[in-house]
Amino acid sequence: MTRKLSLQQRLAWAMSALTSAAIIIFAIALSMAAEEREEDLINEVVNTALDGIIAQPATANLSLPKHLQLFHAPLGQTPAQLPPELLKFPLGNAEWYQGDLEFHVGVREANGERWYVLYNTEEHERRLSTLHLWLLMSALGVIGLAWICGHFLANSLLAQLARLTQSVQNDTPVDVSEAMDEEIAILAQRIAQSRDAQIQLLARERQFTAHLSHEIRTPLTRIRTSAELLLDTSPPPLHRRIDKIVSSVDEVEGKLRGLLLLARGVALGQTSTLSLAAALNAAEQRLPDTKRELQWKNQVDTDIQVEADPELLGLLLDNLLSNAWRYTEQGSVSASYAEGELTVSDTGCGIDPTALPHVFEPFRRASDVAEGHGLGLAIVAAICNRMGWHYHIHSEVGKGSSVVIGFQKKP
Repeated sequence: MTRKLSLQQRLAWAMSALTSAAIIIFAIALSMAAEEREEDLINEVVNTALDGIIAQPATANLSLPKHLQLFHAPLGQTPAQLPPELLKFPLGNAEWYQGDLEFHVGVREANGERWYVLYNTEEHERRLSTLHLWLLMSALGVIGLAWICGHFLANSLLAQLARLTQSVQNDTPVDVSEAMDEEIAILAQRIAQSRDAQIQLLARERQFTAHLSHEIRTPLTRIRTSAELLLDTSPPPLHRRIDKIVSSVDEVEGKLRGLLLLARGVALGQTSTLSLAAALNAAEQRLPDTKRELQWKNQVDTDIQVEADPELLGLLLDNLLSNAWRYTEQGSVSASYAEGELTVSDTGCGIDPTALPHVFEPFRRASDVAEGHGLGLAIVAAICNRMGWHYHIHSEVGKGSSVVIGFQKKP
């Protein structure tokens, strides 16, 4: 995945790129202007030379610079040593190439003669090459300076915003000082106020959930104790109903623990080495008495042990098995272990592929079965995330589902 540039980096690159583009355009324009100016100067030299030559007497001894060549002859005759291509040139100024050499040609008729002056632009080309080299070196130097200045300015302009972002990312106190720019100071104050309000809200919610847990568990404990006492004094025909009361209380307490877990986060207790097979059998015993015709297959070897918080492991297995139990009408629920992974499978109704990506989200039900609130797999995911375990699910409509829990720590 391509790493996205930060705002500071994007601003630095944008400023540098715009400056570099402006410098390149200026250098190109300067080079073209210099070349055009050189062409005008050459034509001016050629015209001046022709005017001076024609104005001199015919007997005068003509002396020209080495880059100028003169050819002339009476009209209708060909000047000696004149390249044949130039005979077709009209009066005025033109350019002529001989191999790699460029010549500027001036053609005039005066005093019954036709005059030709050739200007060799070799020295002119050398001057232009030197100018282009200096322009290139200067442009590269200024571009390098622009990139340095662009990054420096971006860092300076966004330094306060970068510090504010780092404070938010690392959850450290936000520094609000008078030296800050007005806009950044307002943003920092609002973030600090929002963070304080959030902390207070979380504290109130935790206090509320703690009180709610105590207030609900107290009557549940009374109901369970009363049912157990009633079990000792009631006739056998009522024992089954009393057992249902006790199991229903246990189920409500399990749901309460799950809701508190989702609301407040998982509190990791003391971990210990536990027998996975024994924990699975204990969770199976806590399942409701309904659907006892389903076959339970615990295929986990008794010597398999995991390092976990006993309460969290029990809550995880309770939700895994109850979820499989609830959505399986016939067949079996089984547990197996291989290569550090526990697999709980059922022969139930399965999950539609469109709902499969959302089954670990709270209150997202994957079936129309009347029972259930969409919390089981969400609690499983919360516990796995806290313990550092990985998890995933396989399912096929009409054939059943398999939830896999990997007890190895995630990398």
